Amino acid sequence: MTVQRYGDNALGESTGVAGHFFKRFATSTGGIDLNAAGSASTTPGVFFVSPSTAFAPAGAIIFDVNMSIVDGSITPAKFAGLSALTNGVKLAVTNSTGGVIFDFLDGQTIKTNADWALLSGNDAIVHPAAGDDAFPIRWELERAGAKLLLRQGQQLRVTVQDPSSGISSWTAMAQGHYERHRG
Repeated sequence: MTVQRYGDNALGESTGVAGHFFKRFATSTGGIDLNAAGSASTTPGVFFVSPSTAFAPAGAIIFDVNMSIVDGSITPAKFAGLSALTNGVKLAVTNSTGGVIFDFLDGQTIKTNADWALLSGNDAIVHPAAGDDAFPIRWELERAGAKLLLRQGQQLRVTVQDPSSGISSWTAMAQGHYERHRG
């Protein structure tokens, strides 16, 4: 069996260059603003990416996850510009119903900006002369020793367990490429 990189997604997902996977984390209804999670309820916000069945029967290989957090007064001890989170953010590969296949944080959660260093130690908070601060996060899965293969029915999930509506902007995108097995 050979593996072919596959491109030109007709399903509305951005593939950029043929075979490349560029997909925003979103809710099951398509919401892409992670700062909209848990604004007034105890229900966690679940954001995910997954390969599309028709386009990539073998799944998608994920190299990087890029996040952009923009908020006022971002410091290492806070989460964005808010106080440290109580319950935190989970990062996992799950099946489509949320059953955890692999927990990237080994049972822990991200509660502060400094906690992102557990996954990506190469990012710095940008403090402009005026306006909100920016915190770009580049989680390079490949640098951990292997790329992540998301098979059909699997999701790479970001679960936000605290209210995040006080954050000015928080978005995330996965990068990689589609795989399609052929005989």
